Amino acid sequence: MIYGVPEAVRFLTAVQKLKQQQRRKERLTRQAKVRARQNLRKLREY
Repeated sequence: MIYGVPEAVRFLTAVQKLKQQQRRKERLTRQAKVRARQNLRKLREY
């Protein structure tokens, strides 16, 4: 990693942003799966 170069810093921040977005998306999909599973269980009980 080259420090003192603005492009490198910008690139690093962009990479961090992408990772955060991916993590958020994964968390949302996981929550959606859990919710869907719960709804299916409720439907089967009735």
